[in-house]
Amino acid sequence: MSERLEESITEGIEIISSNKDSIDANSSKVYTSGQAARISGLPVSLITKYFDKGLIKGFNIPGSRHRRIPYISLVKFMKEIGIYEFRKDNFNSI
Repeated sequence: MSERLEESITEGIEIISSNKDSIDANSSKVYTSGQAARISGLPVSLITKYFDKGLIKGFNIPGSRHRRIPYISLVKFMKEIGIYEFRKDNFNSI
């Protein structure tokens, strides 16, 4: 396994593990930036920008620019900007 792949996997596990108190049925789900955009109602470009600035925690797929956003990170971000209560039902549509 490549070193970068190991780092990405470890990073993803740490993000999920650091939010153990928030475990529910969706906690193990990981979303693409497109899925995160559909759930949040925000443009993909904004999700990507916030991800790249570190406002949305997640990890990149090794060897690509593809981003993955754990459920808990997306919920946390949506709560921080005040849209979670309005968009939480969108998680069921993905």
